[in-house]
Amino acid sequence: MFEFGIDNFVKSKRVLKGRIGLLSNRAAINKDYVSTIDVLCENYCLSALFAPEHGFYGVKEAGESFDKTIDLKTGLTVFSLYHEGKFGLTQEMLDTFDVLIFDIQDLGLRFYTYISTLKIIIQALAKAKKKLIILDRPLMLGGNVVEGNLLDEGSSSFIGPPHLPIRYGLTIGELGLFFNDQMKIGCDIEVISLKDWNRKLYFYELSRAWVKPSPAITSFEATHLYCGTCLFEGTNLSEGRGTYNPFEVIGAPFLKPEELSKQLNNLKLEGVVTTPYIFKPSFNKYSDKVCKGVFIHITNHKTFRPVTFALRMLNLIRDTYPEFELESKTSEISHTKKLLGNNFEAELDSLGVDNLLDKFEEELETFKVIKRQYHLY
Repeated sequence: MFEFGIDNFVKSKRVLKGRIGLLSNRAAINKDYVSTIDVLCENYCLSALFAPEHGFYGVKEAGESFDKTIDLKTGLTVFSLYHEGKFGLTQEMLDTFDVLIFDIQDLGLRFYTYISTLKIIIQALAKAKKKLIILDRPLMLGGNVVEGNLLDEGSSSFIGPPHLPIRYGLTIGELGLFFNDQMKIGCDIEVISLKDWNRKLYFYELSRAWVKPSPAITSFEATHLYCGTCLFEGTNLSEGRGTYNPFEVIGAPFLKPEELSKQLNNLKLEGVVTTPYIFKPSFNKYSDKVCKGVFIHITNHKTFRPVTFALRMLNLIRDTYPEFELESKTSEISHTKKLLGNNFEAELDSLGVDNLLDKFEEELETFKVIKRQYHLY
């Protein structure tokens, strides 16, 4: 029977010396849908809690800063790791624990910032000579498929750790080992493994009810599409934030829904179809304005390649609509570059989308060899 890292950790009845800190949120649960926070508080004496982007309760929107607070249920201080552009552990935070437990449901995607938080934590704990225990979690999209370009060092940011593809196929525990080894950090890391999980399994094959890991990831379908449609965040197209279907819809006031849907379907990409769609976001881009575009439907999760779909869609819209902006003038000017790299637009212009996708595949072959060193399953 499938079990999370938190289940195996508690079953092991580990004795931990010193004060224990926990970096997690309420979306991290055990096999019985009880939060890791509650499970550990029943079995251990925690000294402090730490929250990544979206906050301890997972209700803060993307990019929304939040302050230190007190958790009403446990009475523990919840330190913010996402406050006014500051993402790391301060000395005040480090002084609250001797061992830090990390339990966050990741998506396995480069721009999902929980992994940048993990990297920063590993670096801080190595310097402070403190131990990190990662309670492993399954990959929503399985662990075999990798997609996208490798981000170069010069393009790295909090939404893009370097030398990772968009979809990297490592669990959060495996990724911690990857960061520690590849970056030669030297942190004392222990990974508590999953039970009865293998790399072929997608989330829907685990027979689990969906628990949102962050506000805009409302379903497994949204997760799979987010792998590709997140790449529209920096453009002047709405990726559906402010609707009931973030990342499942793409639109703007200037698009032509029927025509666009037909053009996309004519590409005959595996595992996906689109239908014309009109929506009105309640916040974010085009708030309270009518957007015309498409609803994206996954017909086969195993054959669908969201990065390929998104880049072909982006290229099609770029060629068809003069109003399209790859770097929206109303958003952070470098956002698309953070998602895809500083050289993406120049390479798209010079190589074309077909050759650019081929180039990505060549880059991935080397990464696939490297990543196998860190497989625990």
